[in-house]
Amino acid sequence: MNIPGHPEAAFCIPEGQLLLNPNRDSAFPYLYKVDKHPLVTDQTHIQTILVLIVDTSKEARHALYNWESTLKVPLGPDSRMDDLGMFIQQTCR
Repeated sequence: MNIPGHPEAAFCIPEGQLLLNPNRDSAFPYLYKVDKHPLVTDQTHIQTILVLIVDTSKEARHALYNWESTLKVPLGPDSRMDDLGMFIQQTCR
């Protein structure tokens, strides 16, 4: 599944890199890697800052809860799991 980024511009982080897995289910939240964030004042020990974009409305949280209860962890050889876990980094448009 090729997802170009969050469909709503308000949830796009232009200075961040979208971490995208081609096998990602569209119900998973969008994850961005950023160089700095206002809540991180000292980056001495923090090397990576990730921002998770989620809809926090009551309806969306209820739908996510119902969807999460159906998730299962796939089992298989490590090589197969490595292929499924690959990320593609791209900037927001």
